[in-house]
Amino acid sequence: MHAFRFIICFAAGFLFALIPSIAIAQEAPVPSGSWATNPPSEKLLVTASGCRFSGNNGVSSVLIEGDCSWKPSSAGGILTIINVHAYKPAPVYFNVIWVDAKHIKVEGDLFSKQN
Repeated sequence: MHAFRFIICFAAGFLFALIPSIAIAQEAPVPSGSWATNPPSEKLLVTASGCRFSGNNGVSSVLIEGDCSWKPSSAGGILTIINVHAYKPAPVYFNVIWVDAKHIKVEGDLFSKQN
């Protein structure tokens, strides 16, 4: 009987020890709105009706636009734009990390919220 109590107490203590370490991760919000680098060589527009990414890589202009979706993580997420300017509409994935309420990093480049 003492062994049974020991096992129950040990199991209960183990479970209570785990409870603080089990955190429910908050999902990052969609980066809605207009964003741009400084200087504005890259721009990102995220709306409920679609998304647009434009930029200049130093050689040519890039335009990616179409329907989009957001797969959140705790610090940001993956923005997927179904690019209508490809031969066939194709997904283009952007890694987005929230820096603060007015700044995000898109593939490592710092973007600021535009008014």
